[in-house]
Amino acid sequence: KLASQLAKLQQADPEPRGAAALKIGILLFTLTRFDDALAMFAQATDNRDRNWFQAMALTHMKRYADAADAFGRARDKGCDGAIVDLKLAELAALADDTAGATKMLKKLEKSMGADAGYHCVLGLVAQLDGFSDDAFDAFEKALELDSDCAEAMFRLAYFCDLHGDEDRALELYDACTSRPPVHANALLNMAILHEDAGRYAKAVAALDRILASNPNHARA
Repeated sequence: KLASQLAKLQQADPEPRGAAALKIGILLFTLTRFDDALAMFAQATDNRDRNWFQAMALTHMKRYADAADAFGRARDKGCDGAIVDLKLAELAALADDTAGATKMLKKLEKSMGADAGYHCVLGLVAQLDGFSDDAFDAFEKALELDSDCAEAMFRLAYFCDLHGDEDRALELYDACTSRPPVHANALLNMAILHEDAGRYAKAVAALDRILASNPNHARA
């Protein structure tokens, strides 16, 4: 559905600018075509949404310093400061600065402590620091706060995957598959689990679903 919508927009406007480029860029991001999304955002209106989705794409591409700059621009354009700070804490953790991330999270506890995203980052930091029980509790808390939080689903699924709970991992990965753009990583990890268990047809089906939205996905 998203790929079809993208094709229609691109056909209607082969050289989009402004708001049209932003809409196409967001669709490309959702389809995990991050390089293409960044190229399109460069032609889009310079507003909060453009900078936010630029930052998200850069995060997925592991360009954490560039992502932090883009989140800063999103804040300057009106994005909620606490939400931006939470994303910056996540970037710090992903860049192996868990001490810095922990300091940022402590400052956000009062304003964001009831947010599922806060507990996702809290769990990420705990996992990276080797505190498995704390990580598990944080991811479970995130899902308790928001049962539809794709990030929490994926992080808990990955945690279960790493710790040998294949059934729970597959259940959570499957729940992620309808929630782009995290669906691509969920499908990829599902494919690996199925392949390891000798369920080759299911592994191929998962990879085909990735390629249906992003034919150039490097790992699929």
